[in-house]
Amino acid sequence: MNSRYVTKVGLIAALYAVLTYILPSGLGYGPVQFRLSEGLVLLPYAEPAAVLGLAIGCIISNLASPFGIIDIIAGSAATLIAAYLTHILRKTGKVYLAALPPIVVNGLGVSLYVSYFSHAPYWITVGYITLSECIAVFGIAMPVLAVYMKYVKPRLA
Repeated sequence: MNSRYVTKVGLIAALYAVLTYILPSGLGYGPVQFRLSEGLVLLPYAEPAAVLGLAIGCIISNLASPFGIIDIIAGSAATLIAAYLTHILRKTGKVYLAALPPIVVNGLGVSLYVSYFSHAPYWITVGYITLSECIAVFGIAMPVLAVYMKYVKPRLA
């Protein structure tokens, strides 16, 4: 690891946390949730430092979660897994395939404990979290990735 990599990790982690905290806390946690920070989930497609940055940012964000330690551990692990798979899928050259891990991992995985602790039906929770993730990925993350690849990545290289 070099200082450039560590700096990118820190910036992405901080941005993820700020974008989570920017909305009222009720929107970032629970069976019906929306996080602006999920608009960063495709960055691992173009930026390896984003894998760790997103995971650390999620840990920081989940410190405020009403689900406590389970969200800090399981939610952040889900983000790490999804980010790593997104990074791996960059080799396909197809962004739409790289968009699947955050949607699937969060939709199915995070819903396990959110539905349990919220006493909400699992499949309804899956539906809400998956819909929220689709909106974030296709409505925010795709444009963010396009801007990153066009303007930011060439300047960092």
